[in-house]
Amino acid sequence: MIKLTKIQVQEKAELLEELQKAESTLASRVEAYNEKMREEFTSVEESLGTLNSVIERVNNFMTDVGTSCQDEFDGKSEKWQEGERGQAAADFISTWSDTIDEAELEMPDELETPIGMSETFEALPEEPF
Repeated sequence: MIKLTKIQVQEKAELLEELQKAESTLASRVEAYNEKMREEFTSVEESLGTLNSVIERVNNFMTDVGTSCQDEFDGKSEKWQEGERGQAAADFISTWSDTIDEAELEMPDELETPIGMSETFEALPEEPF
């Protein structure tokens, strides 16, 4: 009759125990990793907030410089504005009129523990009926 031998049944039981232990260990490690990631991301968000506050101040400074230079540029004659120095000044003002984008980060997805391997293995029949 086609079925597992006693030795194969015993080996299956031992392998199932190993598989369940390995799955359990992995699940624990994944949960610990995810918890640490959530904790660390909180400090990352704090640092991100600090960076974006500085970026806001930088952008305000850049806008102030750009506006001040533009006002001075606008006070110059059209001939000066169209000349070599005027064009260089216009490029300079354009550079200072840009802003730096705020930094953005999203928390990465948590790891998911693979499940079902031991159940699949355990459900394998030892004989056809």
